[in-house]
Amino acid sequence: MHLSQVGKSDETWHRAIRKKIGDKIPIFARISVTEYHPNGWDIESSILLSKKLGEVGVDLIDCSSGGNYSDQKIKLEKGYQVPLSKSIKDGAEILTGTVGLISDNGHAEEILSNNEADAIFLGR
Repeated sequence: MHLSQVGKSDETWHRAIRKKIGDKIPIFARISVTEYHPNGWDIESSILLSKKLGEVGVDLIDCSSGGNYSDQKIKLEKGYQVPLSKSIKDGAEILTGTVGLISDNGHAEEILSNNEADAIFLGR
């Protein structure tokens, strides 16, 4: 479905998707929670966006980050994006998924047990 088919408002677009697929299929939205840059998107903006997405029918926010500034400073370490997921989960009161150097089952289970995310996404 293309935005031009349902109107120009993001809210209209998300509601149209929910109507089209029904309530049995969850809608995930992947966002970059922070850009790690003073002029970039930040956690507070992502919390507000996530609240709005929840209001229009998104079920889970897939929390990623960075990648838009060549001079951004990202400290890459095990589970480095997990705190971002926790911030969105608590601040927006919505389900979250997390990514970012989660490479073993024990670590993934710990994240879920600590209620830092509701899902773990793996790539590559």
